[in-house]
Amino acid sequence: MRGAKGIDAIISVILLLMISVALVATAYTWFSDVTNTVTAGGTNVTEQAITVVMSSMVIENVNQNIIYIRNNGGRSLTGFAAYVNEQAVGIDIAEPVAVNAIVTLTLKDYAAVAKCSGNIVRITTAQQTTATVSVNNLISCP
Repeated sequence: MRGAKGIDAIISVILLLMISVALVATAYTWFSDVTNTVTAGGTNVTEQAITVVMSSMVIENVNQNIIYIRNNGGRSLTGFAAYVNEQAVGIDIAEPVAVNAIVTLTLKDYAAVAKCSGNIVRITTAQQTTATVSVNNLISCP
């Protein structure tokens, strides 16, 4: 009987060690996944912030529905959208706009939302850059 008691103790220790190793392996896997997810999310946020900081544009001139835009940021600009009095309008522009380039943006389909004076034209990009200008002569008024 003494021999059986000794074997039971050894088996108990081996089972406890196996359970401990399994728990540690499970915890390691879980913490690794959490760390990778958090790191990837932080990297995406950082990249987006850098893109926004490096992107900038200014409206150089306006001639009725033709707007001259200069990219004065550090990256090319893409994904342009235009709004007249906060209503989306069609545009015609050559993309991407290189750094320090001046391009012509032509507003289309704007007559329905334009006023005789005090029109606010807002241009946005996919890089979250915005430029706004007030335009008085978008449409002919009596």
